[in-house]
Amino acid sequence: RAARPSPAQALTPAAIDALAEKLTVAEFMTPNPLTIAYDESIGVAARLMLKNMISGLPVVNRQGELLGIITEADILRLVIHEWSREIASAG
Repeated sequence: RAARPSPAQALTPAAIDALAEKLTVAEFMTPNPLTIAYDESIGVAARLMLKNMISGLPVVNRQGELLGIITEADILRLVIHEWSREIASAG
């Protein structure tokens, strides 16, 4: 099938800036996000993110208080670090 022009008009950088100033984080945030306990393994976090197709998880303590966030980038850094160590020790 052939591509057709979109009926939507392109936004100018100025229009994007103006829109971004009007919108709030609350309009786009995920209310009641899936969380992970601080003492869960990185493997559990990675599987949870993959299963739910999300890129990060708020990390909470036993009282449910936010301690931080773990992201795909954090896990990727860990994998690359460990992979680099294995290559260095093998060589």
